[in-house]
Amino acid sequence: MQSIVKMNEELKIRLFYVLSITAIVANTIGFISNAIIYGFTSITIFTLVCAIIMYIAGIMGMYTKNSKLPAGIILVLGNIIEFPVLYLAYGAYYILYMILGIVSTVLFLEEKWQIIGSLFIAFYDGIVIYIKVMYPHLFAGIEINPNLIAILVTYFIAMISIVMMSIILMKHYHLQQDKLSELANQLQEMVHLDPLTHIYNRRYLVEYLNKKNED
Repeated sequence: MQSIVKMNEELKIRLFYVLSITAIVANTIGFISNAIIYGFTSITIFTLVCAIIMYIAGIMGMYTKNSKLPAGIILVLGNIIEFPVLYLAYGAYYILYMILGIVSTVLFLEEKWQIIGSLFIAFYDGIVIYIKVMYPHLFAGIEINPNLIAILVTYFIAMISIVMMSIILMKHYHLQQDKLSELANQLQEMVHLDPLTHIYNRRYLVEYLNKKNED
């Protein structure tokens, strides 16, 4: 049982690595591309600040091996502040990051908070989208027309992150199934062996004879 708990902790760390690396890479690319294409605008500086905060949170989580607080910082910054602002500035292309944020939130929240947390983020994003569509004039000062490279980078970062998280989850699932099967076999063996002599006991003999009679 302790080994399964350890596996779950390792899973959280692996997912945190994907989350933090994705956040750092995405913000770094966003900052560099914005600086080259548009210069040092308010959005460019904004992506730089987000990159620095996420870099610090990522290093803190990797160093301490405790992903709970750093992941919370990255998720709150991304879902509540950064993704909505980038959507308001760039438009519908950044909805991909909003979806990635919801997926990441579900993975890192405790089971009892997953539905509430994901619904809250989805509702929050829906309000942002509604305001953007219904009142576009409010954001005329920060709107940017993204080029093809920026759109493709956004798509590939979001898709690669989701694929990596899916692969890690599937690998963890198979490892956990193998571990549970191993524990079941060990338990079965303990039931059939005498604890002192390690010789098959009466229970095993009865089950063996019953099986032979059935055959």
